[in-house]
This record gives sequence, C-alpha cells and structure tokens, in this order.
Amino acid sequence: MSAAISFMLATLISFIAYIGSVGAQGGPAWDKQAYEREVNGRFPVLREVTDGRFPPPRIEVTWDPIFEKAWAELERANGFDMVQAANLMPDAFYYTRWQAAALPWLYNGVGDMLLDKSMEYHEQGNTAMKTITRVAGVMVKMPTGMHFAAEPVEGQPNDYEFVAYFSYPDGTKVHAKTGTTYNTKTGRLGSDSGFGNLGFNYFSHDNLIETTNDSWQRSLGYTKLYDDLFLNSTDVADIETVRLKFPYNGKDWMVQLWKGRYGNMPGGEVGMYNKPKYRLVDFYDSAGDDERIGMSFKLTDKRNGAVLIDRPLDLHWWKTSFAVYKDSLTAENLTLETILAPKDAAMLAALKAELDKEAAKGTLRYTALDTKFGPAVRIVW
Repeated sequence: MSAAISFMLATLISFIAYIGSVGAQGGPAWDKQAYEREVNGRFPVLREVTDGRFPPPRIEVTWDPIFEKAWAELERANGFDMVQAANLMPDAFYYTRWQAAALPWLYNGVGDMLLDKSMEYHEQGNTAMKTITRVAGVMVKMPTGMHFAAEPVEGQPNDYEFVAYFSYPDGTKVHAKTGTTYNTKTGRLGSDSGFGNLGFNYFSHDNLIETTNDSWQRSLGYTKLYDDLFLNSTDVADIETVRLKFPYNGKDWMVQLWKGRYGNMPGGEVGMYNKPKYRLVDFYDSAGDDERIGMSFKLTDKRNGAVLIDRPLDLHWWKTSFAVYKDSLTAENLTLETILAPKDAAMLAALKAELDKEAAKGTLRYTALDTKFGPAVRIVW
C-alpha cells in the first residue's frame, strides 16, 4: 500500500510541477493537448503492453450552474478555464488509474484506507490533511464521474457549500462536504480556513486570491530556508523580499515583505513573526492571535500606475494576496504598499528605528499616520 500511495503522490506532484512550469513560461496553464502529449509521450510502450488499458477512460466532471458562473468570471478576467482545469485534474492520477487496472492487487483497500485516515484527521482538527486524504481516497477508488454541487448553507444567505459527488463503476456514490462555500454577493469562494481548508480564499468579483487568518501555514512559522528552498528549486516564482527585524517586549520580532511573480500571478505578502531571545537559530514563530497587528495591502503596476490589489486594513499575521491576472509581472514591475499599525508605542518606535535604516539605504520609504487601530506607518517599497 505504501508503494501505491507513494506512486500516487509522485504522480500528483509531477502533474502540479508540469502545470506550474507551463504557466511560468507564459503558456496556457491548462492546455489539454499539451498535457495529453506529455502523458502519452512518457510511456508510449504502455499502449502496447496493456491491451488498450492505457490511457484509461477519462472522468466526466460536471458543475452546478452557480459555480459555472463564478468560473465564467474567472475566464473573462484572465483566460483561465476552470471547467477545463477540473476536467484535467483527474489526470493527475492518470498513471495511478492505469496501474490500478493493470495491478489491482497493489490497490486493494488503499482508497478505503485513505478515507479512514481522513476521519482520523477530522477528529484531530487537521482540516488540510482531512481534505487531502478525503479527495485522494475517493480518487484512488477510481470514480467514473464527478459532480460539484452548490448546496445552500442554512442561516447564511447567498452562501452555497461546495459538495463533491463521486460515481463508481459498481453504481455506488460517495459525496464529500468540503466546508468550502461560495457567496454569490461578495464572490468569495472559500471559508475561514480557506478553499478546501488549504488557507486561501478566491474572490471571483475582484479576481484575487487571499490568505485567511486561520491558514495551516501559521503552524509552520518562518525560516529563511523556506524562501531559499522554494526559489532555488523552481522557476515558477520570481520574488524579492525585505526583512525588518527589531526587539520588542523581550522578543526578537520580524516583519517581512515579499513581492513578485507567483506562477503567472503578480502578488505579495506581509508577515509578522517573533522568537524568544534565547533561540539563536533563525527560526521564527508566527504571530499569535493576540500578537496580530493592523495590516493593509496594496500592489501597483509601476509601468502604468494600475492598482492590481487593494485590500483593507484589518488584524492579521500574514496578509497575502495574488492577482489572478493575464499579464505576469516580476518584482521590478511592482510597488508594494502596506499600512502597519503596531500594538503600542514601544513596538511602533522599534519598527520605525528599523525602517529608518532601510530608508537610509534607499530600499523603501515610509510615513506616519493614524488609523482605527492607532498610530501606524505606511510603507512604500
């Protein structure tokens, strides 16, 4: 079973890497013909040795009209065809589905085992792993069709939950309540813990992706190694960063700014972290609920002054947003502006001292202002 799971995960990672590399090159990220050429070109001999079982039958994917309307907004804005993307997602398990047909002994019980694991994660409150293992389980069981329904949420007008229904060859059906909702008025697709409980919400009316306060990434903290591994292992991103380190209330604090190209999306991040002074390694904890500060986020195209993202001031620990946008911009094309409202005068003074150093180097500029959260600074980078 471990071999099957490893194979499935490797296939999924390969699929994501392929899609990401295509998008980074400026091509159509979900080009059906290109993907099928890639899949069939890797193992052409499988056509000969599997008596026609490779490639396996495609899975039919259908959507509720409410979600189709949201995807139409997305496609009009930037050409990203979510319906076609969904039709290709089952192909992330292309080899897996063939392997299950050719070597059924390897897959006996794997789907049910993953579904059992999803229940364990549910009991642990691990929403991200619950979603991943649930989806993996229903996929490994080899559905012949998928329908994504929009079911009204009781007591929440305009909210519809994203519920997936899977059909199997023996006639059985499995449904998965995702906890993800779509609001037809605001355009938010996600939840307090993000779309699919993965920490990000999509706003179809604004065509933006944004992190939640309760995202799973919060538990990981921050170390420079994260950036080094991400940026040195892929060409999907082109990002610049600034780290503002200062002492406050007996801890070492850091505000970090990022901006640039994430895949084919211009975007950026503002993060708040701290660590105890006795911790000598450069590893920070994410700011806790009572350590959050007021943050806003604005991203502008330097070339023409167009505002790509403008998110309001609210309490956050990691305010991140990406514009799902046709034109892929690099960091040198972008200006990031953020308002930071520290917890008190002492934190504000410590932050200003660090900002003065960066301003003297010409890295950024800042001004003071008052906000609903108290005295603050507006940083322009």
